[in-house]
Amino acid sequence: MSSSSKKARVNDVQISFYDVGRGYPVIFLHSFNHSKLMWMYQLQAFAVRGFRVVAPDFRGHGETSFTPGRMSIEDFTEDVIGLIQELGLRNGVIVGSSLGGYVAMGIWRKAREMIKALILAGTKAHPDSEEEKERRAKQIEFLKIKGVREFAEVQAPKRLSRHTVDNRPWVVDLVKIMSSSMEVQAVIETLRALMGKNDDREILKTVDVPTLIFCGKEDVFTPCHYSVFIHENVSGSKLVILDNAAHICVLDQPETFNEVSMAFLREKGLYPS
Repeated sequence: MSSSSKKARVNDVQISFYDVGRGYPVIFLHSFNHSKLMWMYQLQAFAVRGFRVVAPDFRGHGETSFTPGRMSIEDFTEDVIGLIQELGLRNGVIVGSSLGGYVAMGIWRKAREMIKALILAGTKAHPDSEEEKERRAKQIEFLKIKGVREFAEVQAPKRLSRHTVDNRPWVVDLVKIMSSSMEVQAVIETLRALMGKNDDREILKTVDVPTLIFCGKEDVFTPCHYSVFIHENVSGSKLVILDNAAHICVLDQPETFNEVSMAFLREKGLYPS
C-alpha cells in the first residue's frame, strides 16, 4: 500500500491532498473550517480494504492556498473536479461532510459522470435560512474581533457530541488544530460562501446513484430534518441517524461510519474484489 501527502496546481491554487492505497477511488471532502485530517479514522480503514483514498484540503483550508475574493462553493467544486481530472479518476465514490456535501452536490450538477455513489454526512440541500445567515454573520464579527484561535476554542466542542467531548478530548484538540490553522480571511470568506450556497432541493430528484446519508442525533448546526429531506427526495437512498454523534459524526462515531459505509458499498457492488 502506497501513501503520500501531495500537491497539485489546480485553477489558481496549490491543492494539498492525501492519496492513499490502490483500487476503487473514494474521494473524501471535509467540512467548513477543517481539513483533510478530519478523515484520519477513514483513510487507513478504507485503504487497507482495497480502496484508493483521496482527501484534499479545500482552498484556504489545511495546506491548500487561496486567492482572496475567490472562496465560493463554486470555486471549491471546480477545484475538486480539476483534481479528479488531474489524477485521472473516474466513477468514484464521493464522501462529503457538511461543506463537503455541498461540494458533492456541486460536482453532481457539473460532472455527474464522475460519481458512482454518494455518502453524505451532516449536510443539507437547502440554502441558508435567514436565521442561519444571521448566525454566520455573528461568527464573522467574532472572528474580526477575537481571531481564529478563540473562534476554534469556542466552536470545536459544539461540533462534537457530548460523549466525545467528555471521553475523547484528543478529538476536540484535533478539531481545534484544524480550525485554528486557517487564516482569518479564509474563514470569513468561507462563511460568506456558505451563506450564499445553492438551493439543491430540486436537483436531489435527479440523483440516480447509490446514496448513503448520515446524521448525528446531536447535530445543532445541520439538524437531522435536513438529512431526512435528502433521504425522502433521493430515490433508493439509505438514512442512518447516529447516537452519541453531532455535526462531525465521522469523528464522533468513526467505527460505525466506516462499517456502515463499507457494507453499503459492498451491497451496491462497489467494494474492491
